[in-house]
Amino acid sequence: DSREDAMYAAYRRGYIPWRYISELKTTVEYL
Repeated sequence: DSREDAMYAAYRRGYIPWRYISELKTTVEYL
């Protein structure tokens, strides 16, 4: 998924805290 790659790139640059990504992944699993 290119969107996930973009989010990971943003995380690598320090734009997105890892907790936000982990919570988002958990939310996606519930959907």
